[in-house]
Amino acid sequence: MRESTSKTQETAFEFAEFTESTAAGDSLGPTEYPEVLRIPIAPEQGKENRRWVIDHYKRIEGTLNNRRRIMYTDAKMINVFTTMCECPYEKRHLKPLNYREYIGNNRSDFIMLYDYAIAFLQFDDLEPFEKHALYRYVCGVDSLLNSAYFTCCLSYEDNWMVLNSCEYICVDPMPMTGDEPWAQHLFASKEDEAKYKYVVVLQSSHF
Repeated sequence: MRESTSKTQETAFEFAEFTESTAAGDSLGPTEYPEVLRIPIAPEQGKENRRWVIDHYKRIEGTLNNRRRIMYTDAKMINVFTTMCECPYEKRHLKPLNYREYIGNNRSDFIMLYDYAIAFLQFDDLEPFEKHALYRYVCGVDSLLNSAYFTCCLSYEDNWMVLNSCEYICVDPMPMTGDEPWAQHLFASKEDEAKYKYVVVLQSSHF
């Protein structure tokens, strides 16, 4: 009986503390709130450190653009070192896409993207499978976003969709789908037709 009484008293005491705490919170006005600690987004990083991170990624992006400039244009090497390259191509560099010769990213493209990915901050701290996943993301994002960026910079008004390879597809009017009744006479084989649909139709659908 004594044990039961002591437990009841102990519980009642804890409940009283809880009630007092709640009542104190309820006494705040409609626009008053108890102070809540804010979690800093970048702890122990000052403005200069954040600026350094931004400059680092701008620098490796410019380096990737310079490599594309060397690979796909007639740029002179002396011009490569002059300024930060924001766009590797000029409008005069663009050429119509030849879907029969198009292979997507070649080995040089993958090497350029590899160098770009390993320049990410703390890349060496990742596990091998994480590095591989990051590299795959870099390849996918680069393919979509860079094409959109080059298109906006160089040929949006001309309705040309620019690919990473410095080639373009005219999207006004949109290319034929390959399913038109007369389209089969334009292809040398079924494989030729399939490649046209895979390259031209699929790429232009992203516009």
